[in-house]
Amino acid sequence: ICLAHPHQPVLQGSCLVCHDAHGSANPLILKSAEQELCLSCHDKAYKSDSSKTENIGRLVKGKMIPHSAIEGGGCLVCHRSHGSDYPSLLVDLYPEEDYLAVSTESFRLCFQCHDTDLLEAEETEWGTNFRDGKLNLHRLHINGNKGRNCRMCHNLHGSQQKFLMEEQVAFGNWEMKMNFISE
Repeated sequence: ICLAHPHQPVLQGSCLVCHDAHGSANPLILKSAEQELCLSCHDKAYKSDSSKTENIGRLVKGKMIPHSAIEGGGCLVCHRSHGSDYPSLLVDLYPEEDYLAVSTESFRLCFQCHDTDLLEAEETEWGTNFRDGKLNLHRLHINGNKGRNCRMCHNLHGSQQKFLMEEQVAFGNWEMKMNFISE
């Protein structure tokens, strides 16, 4: 496979991990429904020689609030099942760095669904609820050459808090508790 980031079962030629060669009631002859199938491996954490499988199940099950993309469309809204030219099998560009010069281009994946006013509008009444009056606090936090990656405050898969807010955020060597209050 000629992708920069192939899915390990594909790389190993293990098609039957996900597909039923004799047929299936599921689309694409999948062994089970998409999210159930993905979580059959991604519901535990382990390391192999070539990859780390994240425990995503803990973020989308039970009392967790999953990302609406997962609820509305499943894993394949953001990830490619066979492989991708982007890290983490993503369907489009999402930066790996925590601090960077932020632009809508660097977060193309996010802005397939989210409004660019979240990043670009200095003032807004509807582009984000994270604001002081009309002042867009998202833009304030992520603007400039050392803007913050979304995942520094939000868990991109799921959280126990509204808006996928993290309970604490790393700030250097210090874990800063997020005192998030939703009005």
